[in-house]
Amino acid sequence: MMEAAMIGHSVSLASLYDFCRADPECSAFLGKSPLGRAYGKLAAEIARAFPIEKGFYLWGFFDEKQQWRSVYVGKAHLGKTNSIRARIEKELKNERSFVWLGLRPDGYAYFVDRWLSAYQEWDGSSKSEQHVKKALLKSRTTHIVAVSTPGLSDEHVRGVEAHLIAQFKPTANGQRPPVVPELEVEATKVMKIKYDEISRLSGSEPYLVGA
Repeated sequence: MMEAAMIGHSVSLASLYDFCRADPECSAFLGKSPLGRAYGKLAAEIARAFPIEKGFYLWGFFDEKQQWRSVYVGKAHLGKTNSIRARIEKELKNERSFVWLGLRPDGYAYFVDRWLSAYQEWDGSSKSEQHVKKALLKSRTTHIVAVSTPGLSDEHVRGVEAHLIAQFKPTANGQRPPVVPELEVEATKVMKIKYDEISRLSGSEPYLVGA
């Protein structure tokens, strides 16, 4: 039986930044407000660029010298509700504050307070506060790159993810799990496709400069 092919996907978040530039008061932080719903709809549209399949995704941006900077590595492997598309849509919605901070990098403390006051699941716990701060760690992300891996067994997903984190060194991943040497071949296949996608995106305007 032929092994299911790994396929690369990518998307720009330019439309999210355009949306946020028009909402400097962060009204869309409130998910059930008119602007909040409009943001959610836009996030869902962006996520449709990705398949309903398992795989890995990478948040990042090109700096002023057009060098790729990795922000976050994620995985999706537990069925339709945890597909690449579902994971990215959920993160774009639930961690939306990162977009506004990307436009105003000097406003970290302000956005922590604003996002805490608007975060629907905020219960005063340290876990909720950590979630809010984790969202802001993704600031400056302008592109998301993904690789669907329909043929990769679920038991190997965490091991491949460890290789990706070691290779890309994303700034928002707090943990650095040990790599599994036996999965290096599979991980290298995923890395190559991601690098191909990043190369294809190279030359994209670093549209946060001077934001």
